[in-house]
Amino acid sequence: MGPTTKIQMKKFTKISMIFVGLMLPASAEPKESSDAAISAEVKRLVGAYEIVSGQYGEKEIPKDRLEGKVRWGTKTIAGYDNDENKLYAAVYTLDSSTDPWTIEMTGRMIPESEDAEAKKFKSKGLVKIEDETVTLIYSTKDGEKPDDFEPEEEDHKFVFRKTAGE
Repeated sequence: MGPTTKIQMKKFTKISMIFVGLMLPASAEPKESSDAAISAEVKRLVGAYEIVSGQYGEKEIPKDRLEGKVRWGTKTIAGYDNDENKLYAAVYTLDSSTDPWTIEMTGRMIPESEDAEAKKFKSKGLVKIEDETVTLIYSTKDGEKPDDFEPEEEDHKFVFRKTAGE
Protein backbone atom coordinates (compact mmCIF):
# COMPACT_ATOMS: atom_id res chain seq x y z
CA MET A 1 0.00 0.00 0.00
CA GLY A 2 1.48 3.35 -1.06
CA PRO A 3 1.65 6.55 1.05
CA THR A 4 -1.34 8.10 -0.77
CA THR A 5 -3.51 5.06 -0.04
CA LYS A 6 -2.55 5.14 3.69
CA ILE A 7 -3.53 8.83 3.94
CA GLN A 8 -6.85 8.13 2.20
CA MET A 9 -7.53 5.21 4.59
CA LYS A 10 -6.82 7.40 7.65
CA LYS A 11 -9.21 10.08 6.36
CA PHE A 12 -11.87 7.44 5.62
CA THR A 13 -11.47 5.97 9.13
CA LYS A 14 -11.82 9.39 10.80
CA ILE A 15 -14.88 10.31 8.74
CA SER A 16 -16.43 6.89 9.43
CA MET A 17 -15.91 7.27 13.17
CA ILE A 18 -17.50 10.73 13.16
CA PHE A 19 -20.47 9.39 11.18
CA VAL A 20 -20.92 6.42 13.55
CA GLY A 21 -20.73 8.80 16.52
CA LEU A 22 -23.50 10.92 15.05
CA MET A 23 -25.69 7.86 14.56
CA LEU A 24 -25.39 6.65 18.17
CA PRO A 25 -28.50 7.41 20.24
CA ALA A 26 -28.26 10.14 22.83
CA SER A 27 -28.33 8.94 26.43
CA ALA A 28 -31.65 9.24 28.27
CA GLU A 29 -29.70 10.62 31.20
CA PRO A 30 -27.31 13.35 30.08
CA LYS A 31 -24.29 14.29 32.16
CA GLU A 32 -25.08 16.82 34.82
CA SER A 33 -23.93 20.40 34.32
CA SER A 34 -20.86 21.91 35.93
CA ASP A 35 -21.51 24.23 38.91
CA ALA A 36 -20.76 27.33 36.82
CA ALA A 37 -23.57 26.51 34.36
CA ILE A 38 -26.24 25.73 36.96
CA SER A 39 -28.78 28.42 37.76
CA ALA A 40 -29.52 29.29 41.38
CA GLU A 41 -33.06 27.94 40.94
CA VAL A 42 -31.88 24.55 39.70
CA LYS A 43 -29.34 24.39 42.55
CA ARG A 44 -32.28 24.74 44.96
CA LEU A 45 -33.93 21.69 43.35
CA VAL A 46 -30.92 19.37 43.27
CA GLY A 47 -31.02 16.66 45.92
CA ALA A 48 -32.85 13.62 47.25
CA TYR A 49 -36.46 13.86 48.37
CA GLU A 50 -39.06 11.74 50.07
CA ILE A 51 -42.55 11.75 48.57
CA VAL A 52 -44.92 13.36 51.06
CA SER A 53 -48.12 13.06 49.04
CA GLY A 54 -49.43 12.38 45.58
CA GLN A 55 -52.63 12.81 43.61
CA TYR A 56 -53.92 11.64 40.25
CA GLY A 57 -56.77 13.96 39.41
CA GLU A 58 -58.82 14.37 42.57
CA LYS A 59 -57.79 10.95 43.96
CA GLU A 60 -55.08 10.64 46.59
CA ILE A 61 -52.37 8.12 45.73
CA PRO A 62 -52.11 5.54 48.57
CA LYS A 63 -49.09 6.02 50.85
CA ASP A 64 -47.71 2.53 50.09
CA ARG A 65 -47.38 3.54 46.42
CA LEU A 66 -45.38 6.63 47.42
CA GLU A 67 -42.60 4.81 49.25
CA GLY A 68 -39.14 5.42 47.89
CA LYS A 69 -37.14 8.43 46.84
CA VAL A 70 -36.95 11.03 44.12
CA ARG A 71 -33.64 12.51 43.05
CA TRP A 72 -33.50 15.83 41.23
CA GLY A 73 -30.32 16.44 39.26
CA THR A 74 -29.39 19.53 37.27
CA LYS A 75 -31.10 18.11 34.16
CA THR A 76 -32.77 14.92 35.34
CA ILE A 77 -35.34 13.63 37.79
CA ALA A 78 -35.54 9.96 38.75
CA GLY A 79 -37.70 7.91 41.08
CA TYR A 80 -36.48 4.93 43.11
CA ASP A 81 -38.17 2.34 45.27
CA ASN A 82 -36.97 1.51 48.81
CA ASP A 83 -34.46 -1.00 47.39
CA GLU A 84 -32.89 1.74 45.20
CA ASN A 85 -34.32 0.25 41.99
CA LYS A 86 -34.93 3.01 39.45
CA LEU A 87 -38.61 3.24 38.50
CA TYR A 88 -38.54 6.15 36.07
CA ALA A 89 -36.16 8.74 34.72
CA ALA A 90 -36.78 11.99 32.88
CA VAL A 91 -34.79 14.82 31.42
CA TYR A 92 -36.28 18.20 32.27
CA THR A 93 -36.01 21.84 31.32
CA LEU A 94 -37.05 24.47 33.80
CA ASP A 95 -38.22 28.01 33.11
CA SER A 96 -37.78 29.94 36.35
CA SER A 97 -38.69 33.27 34.76
CA THR A 98 -42.37 32.44 35.33
CA ASP A 99 -44.23 32.28 38.62
CA PRO A 100 -44.76 29.43 39.27
CA TRP A 101 -41.88 27.88 37.37
CA THR A 102 -42.75 25.79 34.33
CA ILE A 103 -41.19 22.43 33.57
CA GLU A 104 -41.09 20.16 30.53
CA MET A 105 -40.11 16.52 31.02
CA THR A 106 -39.29 13.72 28.61
CA GLY A 107 -38.70 10.33 30.12
CA ARG A 108 -39.42 6.67 30.41
CA MET A 109 -40.68 4.17 32.92
CA ILE A 110 -38.24 1.45 33.97
CA PRO A 111 -37.86 -1.41 33.38
CA GLU A 112 -38.74 -1.08 29.75
CA SER A 113 -41.03 -3.80 28.51
CA GLU A 114 -41.51 -5.16 25.03
CA ASP A 115 -43.78 -2.18 24.42
CA ALA A 116 -41.07 0.43 25.05
CA GLU A 117 -43.08 3.18 23.32
CA ALA A 118 -45.87 2.83 25.89
CA LYS A 119 -43.31 3.41 28.65
CA LYS A 120 -42.12 6.76 27.25
CA PHE A 121 -43.71 10.03 28.29
CA LYS A 122 -43.61 13.76 27.66
CA SER A 123 -45.29 16.19 29.98
CA LYS A 124 -45.53 19.84 30.93
CA GLY A 125 -46.15 21.18 34.37
CA LEU A 126 -45.51 23.61 37.18
CA VAL A 127 -42.99 23.62 40.04
CA LYS A 128 -42.82 25.61 43.25
CA ILE A 129 -40.33 25.48 46.10
CA GLU A 130 -41.13 26.49 49.67
CA ASP A 131 -38.21 25.95 52.07
CA GLU A 132 -37.32 22.21 51.77
CA THR A 133 -40.55 21.27 49.99
CA VAL A 134 -41.08 20.99 46.22
CA THR A 135 -44.52 20.73 44.64
CA LEU A 136 -44.74 19.36 41.11
CA ILE A 137 -47.90 19.12 39.03
CA TYR A 138 -47.93 17.92 35.44
CA SER A 139 -50.45 16.87 32.86
CA THR A 140 -50.60 13.48 31.17
CA LYS A 141 -52.59 15.09 28.34
CA ASP A 142 -50.37 15.52 25.31
CA GLY A 143 -48.95 19.04 25.16
CA GLU A 144 -51.12 20.48 27.93
CA LYS A 145 -49.86 22.19 31.09
CA PRO A 146 -51.88 22.69 34.28
CA ASP A 147 -52.91 26.29 35.05
CA ASP A 148 -52.45 25.94 38.82
CA PHE A 149 -51.67 23.39 41.54
CA GLU A 150 -55.21 21.98 41.71
CA PRO A 151 -55.08 18.71 39.73
CA GLU A 152 -57.68 18.08 37.07
CA GLU A 153 -58.71 14.69 35.70
CA GLU A 154 -55.42 13.72 34.00
CA ASP A 155 -52.95 15.65 36.15
CA HIS A 156 -50.42 14.23 38.59
CA LYS A 157 -49.43 16.25 41.64
CA PHE A 158 -46.62 15.37 44.03
CA VAL A 159 -45.20 17.03 47.11
CA PHE A 160 -41.58 16.19 47.93
CA ARG A 161 -39.54 16.99 51.06
CA LYS A 162 -35.75 17.19 50.86
CA THR A 163 -34.06 14.49 52.91
CA ALA A 164 -31.25 15.37 55.29
CA GLY A 165 -27.69 14.58 54.37
CA GLU A 166 -28.18 13.98 50.65
